[in-house]
Amino acid sequence: EYVDGHYDGDVFVCGDKQSAADREKIALVQQNPDAQNVAMRVDEEVAFGLCNLGHPRGDVLADTEATLSDFRLSPRRAESPDSLSFGHKQRLVTAAVSVLKPQILLLDEPVSNADREGRSSILAMLRAQKEAGRALVIVTHELGPFLSLADSVLLLSSDGRVARQGDARLIAGDTALLRTLGVEPPSSMGVGQ
Repeated sequence: EYVDGHYDGDVFVCGDKQSAADREKIALVQQNPDAQNVAMRVDEEVAFGLCNLGHPRGDVLADTEATLSDFRLSPRRAESPDSLSFGHKQRLVTAAVSVLKPQILLLDEPVSNADREGRSSILAMLRAQKEAGRALVIVTHELGPFLSLADSVLLLSSDGRVARQGDARLIAGDTALLRTLGVEPPSSMGVGQ
């Protein structure tokens, strides 16, 4: 059930103040999914954001069902998020923000602890998000899995300065620079794993 709330504060992107409507264009997947889960069931977690934004019940149910299916979470719909493996929790929080269809999806280490199936599922859904025209901003120490998704890469030094920026494949080939910056070089160029 939607309960009208009060927003307070300002959000700035690139120095420009954003409106409340603009805030819904950006979604964040945190590195630790336990810090992001709020519901008692997997299906409620996916539906939470839509309900919170006041979407009609029929749309919430349809979008939740489709997202559970897309992220291969349907069989776990009635389970508690706390009962899931870490990788499944990562998949769940990615599903919970993806259902909102943001224009920009910010992800902090989205596959860091996922098993092979979880990685594959998350990467496939991120690919679908990109193909749907959404911008992905991924923070990671592991470039390989995301190479097929990345148009460009921005590498930061330990002091937060830009060490290199540009074409993802060119930067991925500079293994010496990557190692110096603590970024795991991709094991194969071409396809994300």
